[in-house]
Amino acid sequence: MVSYNERCFFVFLKELQKAALWKVLEYFALGNEPIHIKGLARKLGISPASAFKDLKILEKSGFLEAQKAGNSLIYSSKDLPLFLEFKRLVFLLYAMPFFEKFLKQNHEVLGLAVFGSIASGSFDKNSDIDLLVLSPEKALRFQALEELGLRIGMEAKPIVFSIGEWRKLAKDKKPFVESILQNKIAVSGEF
Repeated sequence: MVSYNERCFFVFLKELQKAALWKVLEYFALGNEPIHIKGLARKLGISPASAFKDLKILEKSGFLEAQKAGNSLIYSSKDLPLFLEFKRLVFLLYAMPFFEKFLKQNHEVLGLAVFGSIASGSFDKNSDIDLLVLSPEKALRFQALEELGLRIGMEAKPIVFSIGEWRKLAKDKKPFVESILQNKIAVSGEF
């Protein structure tokens, strides 16, 4: 059950998502390519002046860096620990409605976790959305996860294990399982 404080936090984040600065941060957090001011303004539907102001704020904050290319400045994100955490947060905010839809369509799912580059925050546009699904049923409806992948331009790659299979792999301390256990975001269930 979501607490009152958690509800307030999510309401705050939803309001924040309407701001131009959030849109600029979200663009870079979702692993998009370096871009110049006018290109970013066009892509996000904001004014070039607003894009310039927000890019400068983020550059001074250390989240972005600018490189001169001809007469333009090209902005890209810096993989600072704080920005990697922010990328994880933005991904989860974006992905949660799709995860909730997936879980509603598949009541038999006992656990869902994100792992790999998404979980570490080091993802880019060439990354996959690595997902661990624990379910007694292997034939699941993955449309919601496919929609998420299409929406952000990354392929969703769910791996399905039964509880028994997962426990055996964990007991045998397989390197694949160890890497997931050390670097995962549990969306639902326990691992």
